Parts: sequence; C-alpha cells; structure tokens
Amino acid sequence: MSPISGFIRKNKVSLLFIIILIILIYLTNKVETYRGGLENSIFNFLKFEFILISVISLSVLKILKKSIGSYIFIAFSVVLLYVVYNEFYIYFNRIPKISDLNQIPELFQVISWTTTIIVIGVALMYVVIFLKLLEIKYAQSVSLLLILSLLFLSIKTYPVIYVRSFKALGFKEIPYNKIMSARESGYLNFTLYEEAKRNMALNSLEKKDNFKEKSLILTAKANLKNIHLIVLESFYDPNSFENLSFSENPIHPDFISFNQKQNTSISPVYGGNTAQAEFEILTGAPALSKYGSIEFNLFSGNKINRALPNLLRDVGYLTIATNALKPDIFNSYNAYRSLGFDEQYYITGDTYLKKGKEWFISDGDLLDQNFKFIDSIIQANPSIPIFNYVLGMYGHAPFSMNISKTPLKINVYLNKEPISDDRIIRSVNQIYYRTLALANYIRKLNSLDPDSIILITADHLPSLPGIEGFGNQARDVRKVPFYLIKSGEAEYLADNSYHHYNFTELLLKFVFKEENIFKLSGEERYDQVILQSIQ
Repeated sequence: MSPISGFIRKNKVSLLFIIILIILIYLTNKVETYRGGLENSIFNFLKFEFILISVISLSVLKILKKSIGSYIFIAFSVVLLYVVYNEFYIYFNRIPKISDLNQIPELFQVISWTTTIIVIGVALMYVVIFLKLLEIKYAQSVSLLLILSLLFLSIKTYPVIYVRSFKALGFKEIPYNKIMSARESGYLNFTLYEEAKRNMALNSLEKKDNFKEKSLILTAKANLKNIHLIVLESFYDPNSFENLSFSENPIHPDFISFNQKQNTSISPVYGGNTAQAEFEILTGAPALSKYGSIEFNLFSGNKINRALPNLLRDVGYLTIATNALKPDIFNSYNAYRSLGFDEQYYITGDTYLKKGKEWFISDGDLLDQNFKFIDSIIQANPSIPIFNYVLGMYGHAPFSMNISKTPLKINVYLNKEPISDDRIIRSVNQIYYRTLALANYIRKLNSLDPDSIILITADHLPSLPGIEGFGNQARDVRKVPFYLIKSGEAEYLADNSYHHYNFTELLLKFVFKEENIFKLSGEERYDQVILQSIQ
C-alpha cells in the first residue's frame, strides 16, 4: 500500500468531511452572492483560506466527541460564519473588520427586546450544544491552543508575519477596492490581513513622539454667533430616488423652501456606525478606520486640540452635546470629552431630555426639548456664545412610529407599483413628520436667535430593503443632504462637493478670520487626531 493510500484510508472520515465542507461553503457563497453578497474566488479560497478553515475545524473536532453531531456542529458553525460575513456586507455595504466585534454591546442597545432575547437564546443554545459535545483531551487541546495562539500572535503581537505571509502566498491587495481584494483573497483571509495591517499601523503610531503641532494663532471675529449643529439618524430626501413616487410630497410643506436649497455631502458610512459620521463632522478628519472600525472607541478623554468643539471653547463658546442615546454607546462620553464639550446630555432619565413610548425619541420631541433648554441658557447668559450639537436617533431601523400621534398618510410606489414593505412606508412617512419638526425648530430658533448659524445633516442613509433599485441616489449610498441656514434663510453652496469632514472648516469660517486652518492632508489630520486620543 502506498503512503498516499495509507493516509487516505487512515483519514477517510476527515477527508470526506473536508470535501463536504468545501461543497457547503461553495453553495453558501453562491446563495449569498445571489442575495447581493460577495462572490469569492474559489481558486484563492482553496489556496489559503480553506487550509486555515480546515486546520481549525479539524483541531476543534479533536476536542469533541466522535459523533455525527460533532461534524454537523462544526459544519454549521463554518457555514454560519460565511452567512454572517455576507449579511454584514449586504447590510452595511462594506467588508467587516475584527474590531467590529467591539460594537456588539452597542448593537444590543438599539435592537428590540424581542430580537435581543432571540439572539441571546440562540447563543446560549449554541454554547450548550458545544459543551454537550465537548470531550477534552490534553494532547489535542494543546495542539488547538498552539494553532490559535500562533494565529493570534501573527496578527496581534507580530502582525508583520501575517502581512508578509499574505504577500508571499501571492495575494495582492487592491488598494482602491477592498471588496475586490476580499473576493480575490478570501473573506476571512482578507479580514485577518486587514486586522494585521491595522495593528502594524497602530504600533507604528504609538512609537511616534508627541505630535509636533505648528503654533496655531487664530483671530476670532467680533460678535460671535451661536452655532447649532443638528445630525439626524438616517435622514434623507425620498424625492432624490427617481424610481420612487408618492401619493403626496414626503417633504412637509413648511420645509419645502429649505429643501429647495438642499446641499449634499458624502458620509463615511452607510446604514450604520453613526459614530464615524460624528468623528468626521466634529474633527474635520476623514474616518479612515485605520486603527479600528470605530475611531471613537480609541478616545479616552484626552484633548483633541483642533477638534471643532475645542476650538470653539478656546474662544469662549459654551459647548453642549445632546445625544438621543446612552453615553456608553460608541464610547460617546469619553469621545465628547476629548472633542471638547463642556456639557453632555443623554436619554438617561436624569437630564433635560425625556423619551416617550417610542423606541427612539422622535425628532419633534427631541428638538422641542432642545429648543426649550437652549432658550433657558440664552436667556440666562445672552453674552456667552453657544455651540449646540444635537444627535437624533429617530430614523433608526426598524423605523418605528407612534401611529396614534403620527399616522401613516403617504403611499409609496416603486416604478409606479405600490410598495408593500412596511419598513419603507414607515421610513418615508417619518420624513414627513421629521421635516415638519425641523421647520418648527428653525422657525423658533430664528425668532429667539435671528443671527444664529444652523447646519442640519444626516449621519448616513438608512439601509432600506431594495435601495439599489430606487434610482440615481442609490448609485452612491453615502450621499446625504445638508442644509446651511443663516438668519432663518437656507443657503445653497455653489461648491457642492462636500464630505462630512468639511463641516468643521465650513463652520469655523463664521468664527475665525483665518481660512484653511488645518493646513494638513486628510491622512495627516487623521493621524494627528488619533495620536492625541491615545496619548
């Protein structure tokens, strides 16, 4: 008997399992590709990623009971991993990162109790099944621990090993297209490669000396104006989707005059990760996700010298942040401290902000309460300029509405055919009431503070089912509206090539005589902010 035949005979069960696993992964990826997921290169998958999956799967099998149930459990786990990967891509329109695991606590803060109970129940059931199948043997456990330790060390502690191995095996990163890189390199392989690169960059950044900032001498203008910056969850103009039509205009009549002078900006995200949009708006740096999927998670309260709130505070502004969530989501409390907010208010039951029965506080309730709060501050200290930052959450999925208070009144059509998906209908109807709330807020602010500067924008577009077929706007799902309002009048900006990171300098033009304050490239500005946040 040849050595090969002997090896096959001895390991026939494992080899059969590997073949079945290949077929299952291939079929899973085909189904997910049909649903809009990534299509993997089968050649590169077999070249490296499958070896990784096979070694880990067979190593885990060694510590489980020898039964058909163990094989089914591992096969199901691998298939589930690829399903989750693709579903993440479909929903967020980006490649998942290892650091996205840090967002699981935030996820449980925004999903319904029903969904939370289901997820926790399934996870517990999964753990129970694993423990029931577990049959630890010392030698096999050591081999599995060794494999996982080597993988961890090559990514976290010595990331250059993984990066060099990636390139030595012939994989090429396509710098302008991460999606194509993931297709060609293998999903998990590319995700681990990205994490290794992130750790290399972070290690390099931490070794730098304190960032040598050039002296910044700014001259504030006379009669500083109050600035109100409103960022609304998943706010958009439904009319921008050419294939959608409506039984009546989803923009409330009171807001139409403002909407006619709508500007657009490119958000760093689509469908989620609001903190990335906040990062750009409040720091003036692009959210590159070089050191983690959420930059706010790196912030510890250290001062970011040239963040928008800090620059305003340095010339006498009272800087106030109102966030319609809780302070632990996206590490907001520490991030806002770093950025320079004097005061922070959340829906925690002990601030001016109170929530009704809706899952997320409506924009109408949020803005009404904020106006009353700001009114009291201006009346008490009229000579102190205010930076009033408000983050709303009402447009968040699943787009819940208090129908008794805000009844559905707009029908939605796609290519002139009625849409039956409740999520889309609710989202569009929300916009009607949200634009009414904005019109009322602008009117009241203008009456109270006619010289104020108001900037209103969205964090990102909502992840609506079938959005890719809605029309032109869907070709760039990161494009969102924004409105610049001075003395109660909207202003259309001729240069309409804005990104969210341009808002800092846009607002600083109303405060300082100097222009082009940062004098740094986007990446230099980003590294400056991150370095200050971690030192």
